[in-house]
Amino acid sequence: MSEERNNRTPQGKGYYTQSSAIKQLPMQGFPLTQKRLLSMPQARQHKWIKKWLEGIYYNILNGQTDLSTLPGLMKQYQLIASWIGIQHSSENIDKNSKKSWLECISNLVHIHQQKTNIGRHENDFLPNVRVGDITSTAVWTPKCNYGVALDNIRSAFNVGSIFRTTDGAGLAFLILGGHTPGKENLQVKKTSMKTTDWIPGIHAAALKDSLTEYRQKGYPIIGIETTENAKPYHLFQWPEKAIIVFGNEEYGISNEVLLLCDEFVHIPMFGFKNSINIANAYAVIAFNIAAQFN
Repeated sequence: MSEERNNRTPQGKGYYTQSSAIKQLPMQGFPLTQKRLLSMPQARQHKWIKKWLEGIYYNILNGQTDLSTLPGLMKQYQLIASWIGIQHSSENIDKNSKKSWLECISNLVHIHQQKTNIGRHENDFLPNVRVGDITSTAVWTPKCNYGVALDNIRSAFNVGSIFRTTDGAGLAFLILGGHTPGKENLQVKKTSMKTTDWIPGIHAAALKDSLTEYRQKGYPIIGIETTENAKPYHLFQWPEKAIIVFGNEEYGISNEVLLLCDEFVHIPMFGFKNSINIANAYAVIAFNIAAQFN
């Protein structure tokens, strides 16, 4: 593995563009030797690994690679990760599933992104000056018995917005699955406009297990996803209680959680795109549920 001199400069403030990830780093091999990688500061090590993984991700997404080559690349990643003290297992990957590979590599990209200590291009808004908020000291109580499961949502801005919408629509609680940032994240707290102070946010490292427990308690699991059998949200009869699941910004609801869902609901699109931002989609669904029960 040799280092290409013209690959050394990041695009802008420590970020690599999608085009540079594909053009500069063909996915056949990692461009740095062990000696060269270990000579770098830790944050830069993770930038290089993240950039390489992004190139793999885009090639899979664009159908430019055969899935049969990916186990070999994953072994190469495990070796590279071991150089910097990270252990990774690929045992849970469905090796014949493009979506499963995309989930795995996306998760790895974001693990290394976090290690760089660089944000995800989120706007740093000043607090809004608002009037009309209830200032009563009464205990907050939900208006409908619905939980909201977030399956590996990456953007702290989206999570904060979902906390705020949960308060507005009167849903009961959030389940923060996997790598979803929680109340301790400063961007989540800021975007939520302090609603993290009273909206329950339960962290679930294994979202599948948490949803299974709620299912056993009588909560149907409803995935908000564009599957073939999904029903339009405005025609769906919402049950008295349920857990609604929203998936990752890149690959949607993970395979293992999809298998747990009892029903699927979608928001019909009338333009070129087949989806909208997750925080906006959640607002549509949450207030449709709220309207039915209030």
